[in-house]
Amino acid sequence: MRRTVRAVFIVLGIATTSQAHAQPVIESLEILSPWFPFGPVTCASPPGVRSNLVVIRGRGFGNSASPTSTGTAEGYYIFDPAPGRNIAIGGNGQHIHCPIALWTDYHINVLLGRTCVAISRTPATLQIGRSYYFGIERSNHARWLSNFKAFRTCP
Repeated sequence: MRRTVRAVFIVLGIATTSQAHAQPVIESLEILSPWFPFGPVTCASPPGVRSNLVVIRGRGFGNSASPTSTGTAEGYYIFDPAPGRNIAIGGNGQHIHCPIALWTDYHINVLLGRTCVAISRTPATLQIGRSYYFGIERSNHARWLSNFKAFRTCP
């Protein structure tokens, strides 16, 4: 008697990051003081001589379209966002973009200050003592892609 063994193979489709973009998740943000002593602070300084550096941590941000800088602002190299994405500030009737000092799949550094611009391409002014939020959006501003992380400007 002869036994026949039949094998059944199941092929699972596994999406890679190039096939499917992960939904970006902002896990934390940290505002660093532009003044001595440098380090984390609880609120963002109003735009002035120097910008606050905001460190945004999370996952699924996508990698920068340009691995090298496309210019400088306030002594920082400026990078492009991931293709099809951007980081923006919302709240109090504002929709603002600021220079990006670093963009990786898990880490974004933003210069929050006088070099930020509103969607209308006019200089943006954050009001003192108000709440705002960071979020990742589509580059065409059609919709938000991530959760929001709130911050306050100093009174």
